[in-house]
Amino acid sequence: MKQESSFLDRERFIVSADDFGIRDASSAILRLARAGKLDRVAVMADRVSLEDASALSATGVAIDIHLELTRLVGSGEHDDVSRLRTVMNFAIRFLSGRLSPRRVGGEWERQLYRFEELFGRKPDGWNVHEHYHYFPVFFRVLAGFVERHGDGFVRFGHKGIFSGRRIPFTPLILSVLRFFCQPAFVRHTAPTSDYMASFDWFAGREAELFEEEVHGSVELVFHPERPEECRWIEEHVRTKS
Repeated sequence: MKQESSFLDRERFIVSADDFGIRDASSAILRLARAGKLDRVAVMADRVSLEDASALSATGVAIDIHLELTRLVGSGEHDDVSRLRTVMNFAIRFLSGRLSPRRVGGEWERQLYRFEELFGRKPDGWNVHEHYHYFPVFFRVLAGFVERHGDGFVRFGHKGIFSGRRIPFTPLILSVLRFFCQPAFVRHTAPTSDYMASFDWFAGREAELFEEEVHGSVELVFHPERPEECRWIEEHVRTKS
């Protein structure tokens, strides 16, 4: 099947949009959610206005909390920071103790309180900006949150990470980290998809999303503030009835 006449299988793919609240993400996500093209939206609670929270709630989309470590890590707010700089910032702060489980837990607790102020309820699901929850120490913190604050969809992937026919650097690292998170995930048995994938891993290979045989559900994560990703959703994701 040619890509220009293809649509994503919405029975197999869970279409998620990240970063509601930063850069130009909110307006693009609201437009897509109102059009029925999204299944889940990940909200950065510190950065969302009450007006935008109300508008998102009115769309009926599942609303997850997109926990972040930007203040503690010192990166993550801007999309153009190099991977090397991000890794170095993380390593320095982790080794210095600024990213201890206690500090991370306190930061996330504050963000959860803000989410509840905005939406008047607990989130429908849980995930972390830049996939930091795949770091085993932080995954245990997140698992404790889900246990204390009620069930909710967790971005993890019961069977693994999906990146098509090639395995770029980021999904390779996440696959390794995920292996060490698996025991904590199994103990808490939170709902998740069978696989997790990020749309940007398929740059130049988007046709594989229509061609690859995947046995199970895939949470496919988009960043709609990027015009090419927003346009792809508009053109290749049908409105869900």
